[in-house]
Amino acid sequence: MIEIIAKKYAKAVIESVEYNQLDCFLENLRKISQVFCLKKFVDIIQSPYISKVDKQDLLLELIDRKYSNLNIMKNFIEILVQNNRIDIIPYVCDALQAHIDEKSNFYTGILYVNKLIKPENIEEIKKNLSKRLNIDLNIEQVTSEIEGVKFVIEDLDIEIYFSKEYFLNQLKVHILKAI
Repeated sequence: MIEIIAKKYAKAVIESVEYNQLDCFLENLRKISQVFCLKKFVDIIQSPYISKVDKQDLLLELIDRKYSNLNIMKNFIEILVQNNRIDIIPYVCDALQAHIDEKSNFYTGILYVNKLIKPENIEEIKKNLSKRLNIDLNIEQVTSEIEGVKFVIEDLDIEIYFSKEYFLNQLKVHILKAI
């Protein structure tokens, strides 16, 4: 539900800000989004005892004053504060990033492995997948406890999973059918 609301706000931003300024807008919004990991900040934002004006001032202190579309950023934050939607800022960031990625045909994939793969192998995977999917691709590695390899590009709804257990089960089924 919150993602749907965030997409509506992101759409309004996309329509209000020129495409070449969208990166700067997103960068400023990410500065605010990054402090959501601090419990004290979240407590302040969610507190009914702190006025909306004080919350708005706090958020405005986090943005870059040199930003050329500062008025649009101020208006956006003011609307979020007035509608009690401050908590959707990280989701708006994600929606704006997805829009920018889609327009530039650049995507980030996450490779889940149980041990890190050599950078030259990552480059080979990146080159092959970029060519196959006709996109620009960046691959980030994440170590996890899975026995196998999992690759995800969320914005394109692509998930590739190779499991050692699944492979062995399929091999057993194939051998039993052959007998």
